[in-house]
Amino acid sequence: MKFPIRALNKKSSVSASELLDSLLRDAELARKRSKRSTVDPLHKYLHIVKDEEELACLVDAQQVVISLPPLTNSDCTKLTVETTSVWVEVSSKQSLEACKKTMDELVIQSRTIFPRLSIDQVRVVDNEALVSIYPDKNDLPGVENFSN
Repeated sequence: MKFPIRALNKKSSVSASELLDSLLRDAELARKRSKRSTVDPLHKYLHIVKDEEELACLVDAQQVVISLPPLTNSDCTKLTVETTSVWVEVSSKQSLEACKKTMDELVIQSRTIFPRLSIDQVRVVDNEALVSIYPDKNDLPGVENFSN
């Protein structure tokens, strides 16, 4: 299934392949302008997905793309002064367990700074099949009072 994305700070929606092509062109132009062989930090993750036939994305319940990791997030989810809640994602091609451990540590450390931090449970699905629920009873050792 194909989903258009309106990338962060962009005015219109494009397909993932159009966005990737545009980012690759921008990266090459930036590299040539700087006369270096290194890639601009804005483009440092392009190599991870440039040869992929399909790209993973995160969509909300209304089928709006909210993230195209590791390339960009959606403009519709950017932070403003009115923002009252934040969605945090950790993704990896290698290991769901590594993602969960990383998120556990982020939440535990965040709770030391923000003791009243509210955590909502999220269900991760892939093609209508449940992949994971986070946090579940085995996640966040020693942390209580998260919403589910």
